[in-house]
Amino acid sequence: VLSQCGPRPSVRCTAMGDRRVADALRKFVRLHCWDLVALTGLCVAAAAFLSPAIVDGGSFGPFDYDTTLTSLGTGLYAHVHNASNGDALSQMISWNTLDWRMVHAGHFPLWNDYSGLGMPEFLNFESSVLSLPDLVSYLAPLRDAFLVVVFAKFVIAGTGAYVLARVLRLRIPAAVFAGVTFMFSGAFANWITWPLSDVVAWSGWIAALIV
Repeated sequence: VLSQCGPRPSVRCTAMGDRRVADALRKFVRLHCWDLVALTGLCVAAAAFLSPAIVDGGSFGPFDYDTTLTSLGTGLYAHVHNASNGDALSQMISWNTLDWRMVHAGHFPLWNDYSGLGMPEFLNFESSVLSLPDLVSYLAPLRDAFLVVVFAKFVIAGTGAYVLARVLRLRIPAAVFAGVTFMFSGAFANWITWPLSDVVAWSGWIAALIV
């Protein structure tokens, strides 16, 4: 644009540049329209997987486990659905809530005053202060923040596996199958509330970039 319009581009030159960008974007969408449809489908599948929590729950997490920690919750639930997932409530959801409250209060989540005599919050990598799912969750209401974290992990995992499959020149149906099976596999979905899934979720994208 500069070479055609001289060293001091005018409004006309800017319009030409905008038009070229728009044309390039339309061309990209036209060439990859079915890929975009497939990626949208993976996002819808993740939302459908979490729909019981969206429809039935006041917030996301194994809060039936919380009722067993003191006598105050006795009788609220007949049984705990997952007794081994207590860390999600006592740590991951709590850290996300603390981060959300501090960010919205204008403070960087550097230190956690509520754990013993205090402990690092930012340098405690399990709290995931600046992970992409947590950054997105800060935009949501507090009651939905951790659900957004979980949804983001599913989307990152599914789309990453899809992109890897397409980089390996698999057809779209096979790539969709790869995305769905990876993000809903037991090894990933069962650990979706834990920090290790923050890293595993990026496996497809990392492998695709390496290839």
